[in-house]
Amino acid sequence: MNLCWGLRVTFDREQAKKVLIKPFKEKGRTFIEENGDLQYPRLFFNKLSKSETQERLTLLTYFYVLFDTQKQSRYHYRDMLKLYVADNNFLTLENILKRNHEQAKKFVTNNLGTMAKKGVYLIDGYTRIKTEYDSNIMNLVDKDVAITQKRIEAMPGFGDQVAGLFLHTLRDNKIFKFENEEDLCPKVDFHDYNLGVSTGIIKDLHGETPQTRKTLYSQFLRDLAKEENINIFDLDSYMWAIGQICVQKNISLCEYQCPLSSLYEGPRTFYLKNDYSEKATTKKNKKIADELQVKLGFKFD
Repeated sequence: MNLCWGLRVTFDREQAKKVLIKPFKEKGRTFIEENGDLQYPRLFFNKLSKSETQERLTLLTYFYVLFDTQKQSRYHYRDMLKLYVADNNFLTLENILKRNHEQAKKFVTNNLGTMAKKGVYLIDGYTRIKTEYDSNIMNLVDKDVAITQKRIEAMPGFGDQVAGLFLHTLRDNKIFKFENEEDLCPKVDFHDYNLGVSTGIIKDLHGETPQTRKTLYSQFLRDLAKEENINIFDLDSYMWAIGQICVQKNISLCEYQCPLSSLYEGPRTFYLKNDYSEKATTKKNKKIADELQVKLGFKFD
């Protein structure tokens, strides 16, 4: 067994090749393409005017992904397209920064049906683009993917998860080409950890903070993708698509749709506390699920 240690977190490289890399190489691309939520950003950008410049497309990407969380992707696609068709200049720095925080809150709730505080993120982020990047978002984006990732993570309302979506959208829609895609450290969320533990990739999680574990696992996946000559963007999309099954908290979907289902070594009860089947509501299963969540170090809502 080929084990890799990151401080006190242990990863099984051979197990990762078996339960993650091998299925990805066999059917990963098909699985990604069949996931509808991953296709909506591409549908949106395909409908934009062919005269849009790279700068405008990058600014649109910033706007699109900032609001593409905590909302079903198909509805976000619909609302964004309505805004664009009504006035494709709506998101310019000049137009957005005419609003104060309260006006921005109303704008995003009325037009995008999203949390009001994201209007504040929008104003604060656009203000930083104006003052720190000379009113040009292309000064925020660098050919070095790690530099861009770090910069966008620091923008209001982004963080690692939304920053990853920003990078994916730029790359997948051929808006911007990074010179070193293989150096991307993919985002690692709650579901990635569950998959890693349940399939035996992650052997030990003791002694480190959740954020440290995320960082170490992300670096492990990046290095593994390099070793296997796999594009880390594609592997990240594959894991995200699996996570979309996990997030529905339905054991039937886990059993019949998840490509890793038959490879699980650990308990299958991680999400059962929110499933109303008879099997899920047993005290024993709830106890196992709660204990595993504590072990991973994440609060599950």
